[in-house]
Amino acid sequence: MDDKRFEELLGKAFEIEQYNEISKEPTADELSKAAPFTEKQLRQVQSICKRNRRLPWLKYSGRVASIVLCVCLAGFCGMMLNPKIRATVSENIVKLVDEYINIDFSESTKEENIDIAKTVIGYIPEGFELREDLSDDEKLSCIYVDGNENYLFIDVVQSGEVFISYERDEHNVTYMNINGYDGYLSYDEMTAQGSVCWGNSNFTVVISGFTSRDELIKIAVNIKTIK
Repeated sequence: MDDKRFEELLGKAFEIEQYNEISKEPTADELSKAAPFTEKQLRQVQSICKRNRRLPWLKYSGRVASIVLCVCLAGFCGMMLNPKIRATVSENIVKLVDEYINIDFSESTKEENIDIAKTVIGYIPEGFELREDLSDDEKLSCIYVDGNENYLFIDVVQSGEVFISYERDEHNVTYMNINGYDGYLSYDEMTAQGSVCWGNSNFTVVISGFTSRDELIKIAVNIKTIK
């Protein structure tokens, strides 16, 4: 098993395990009844929140710690040559941080809402079957596997709950319009693995896995969103 596939599977395994652990925890209502906040504690929390708003880096560290953590093993090459990319960068969707390219659709100026729970995956490549569905009212998260144990991950989440990171020096990222939204495609021909992401300030779609470039694009354009 090559390193990239191992990292992809290991990352998803941790995500699933974290989801399973959290699902066993008491609900917010149960916790609030068992250990209610005092007025003094609520004032302390409000004070801390106000203070933390002054530290911009905190919002990024919080997103990395989210349940949905998408680290796409893809990359970056020649993005700034495209005028559409430059325009997107000016919106702060794409940020250059050290050796990584971070894409954050929550910074988009486009604010169209969709009903994530009603999102439909309109196409799956032949041979792939649903292995696990972690979807709920706030996110769509599906794992598909084919007969050769090639994995395909599809996630639709609220923007701000997903962290997409590309290694700048090793891979290739291109801009593309997907269903009228800004999108980015990365693909590694040697490992036959890549990712597609698109969305706006309210939602983000991330598709990644081991299939052809054309199939990744076909999956992306056949994601049916409902406003």
